[in-house]
Amino acid sequence: MKKFLYIPLILILSSCGFYTFSGASINADIKNIKIGYFINEAENFKANLDRDITQKLTDFIIEQTDLSVNSNNYEIEINGKIISYDISPISISSNDFANQNRLSISVNVDFKNYINEKENYNQNFTRYVDYKSDQNLEEIESELTDQILEEICVDIFNKTFVNW
Repeated sequence: MKKFLYIPLILILSSCGFYTFSGASINADIKNIKIGYFINEAENFKANLDRDITQKLTDFIIEQTDLSVNSNNYEIEINGKIISYDISPISISSNDFANQNRLSISVNVDFKNYINEKENYNQNFTRYVDYKSDQNLEEIESELTDQILEEICVDIFNKTFVNW
């Protein structure tokens, strides 16, 4: 009878994945990740946006997984580029002035999994935030871009590690 109690325990412990409370499912053979510096290819951009997204994504992955960031020896790799940083009016008043504007950021991510190449992808991620046009963008731009970059990092993380 005791043998039957150990079988489910052995099956659970011998599974091939590593799971975190974030919902991430990471192959146990994957220990290291390389996160390349995001290249800024957007025509319009905020200074240091490339640095900010690279750092935010790196920090997020470190916080949510047990992976080590390593530039020389890695099983998975993320490279990206900022492809757009746009501000556009979204709500026009009767006197042809914008009531609201939208700040949107798009990035392209190229993910390589050298353990399981079926998980490789190249995908664009876009997020935006709306703000009142009477607000001075220079005063709120950092806060808005931080919010957008955090959402993009969550999207990248989910696409990369959460295999539901």
